[in-house]
Amino acid sequence: MFRIAALIVITFTMLSSLAVSTAQPVTASGGSARTSGLESGTVPLRPTVQVSDLSLPPTAELPGARVYAEHDEQVALVEEALAGFAAAGLELPDVTIHMHSDRSKCAGSSGKPAGGYYTVRGGEHIVHVCSPDVLYHELGHAWDRANLDDATREAILHQRGLESWSHDDWEQAGGEHLASVIEWALDGSYPFSIGYFTLEDLDTTYQLATGNRAPFMVEHGLT
Repeated sequence: MFRIAALIVITFTMLSSLAVSTAQPVTASGGSARTSGLESGTVPLRPTVQVSDLSLPPTAELPGARVYAEHDEQVALVEEALAGFAAAGLELPDVTIHMHSDRSKCAGSSGKPAGGYYTVRGGEHIVHVCSPDVLYHELGHAWDRANLDDATREAILHQRGLESWSHDDWEQAGGEHLASVIEWALDGSYPFSIGYFTLEDLDTTYQLATGNRAPFMVEHGLT
């Protein structure tokens, strides 16, 4: 009996070991798994993936947007922003929006906590927001990516006295200027982050991008 029991234990141990050695690492959206220091081909420790990577249902399905939020107020903010873009005639691409309360979730490639960031992965437009006041800004990046051509971007760079649409210096990046101008035009937040400009200058940028006056200017009867 003792020999039989010992054989059972040995067999079980070997099978368990074989299962671990042949397990495949978890992947996110077809990408490589993050193995937390383990070599490729081994079982990852707590792979870091976004909510949508796990194929979980979104918190809310809105027209043109999938929203992953922590509470209803965040969903309401997204609905308001989407309505603002629609009212201004700015057609957004289909976008996946992640609303977070923890700023570390918006570190992006820099590794530093931020208010939010925008990226494109596998053709999917993705916005992460950790500070509600940047929602319009990040959606502005998505609108830019889906709608503007190089000639329009060059015209905006010339008008704003900039040289690059993407720049290591945030204040010198044309794309950041435009997203900030769109944010101002739709929700009235003056874009101090890109410097001090007249409302007419901001309106000119908006017109170059969209062909229309900024809603902020129209709403307040400014010419």
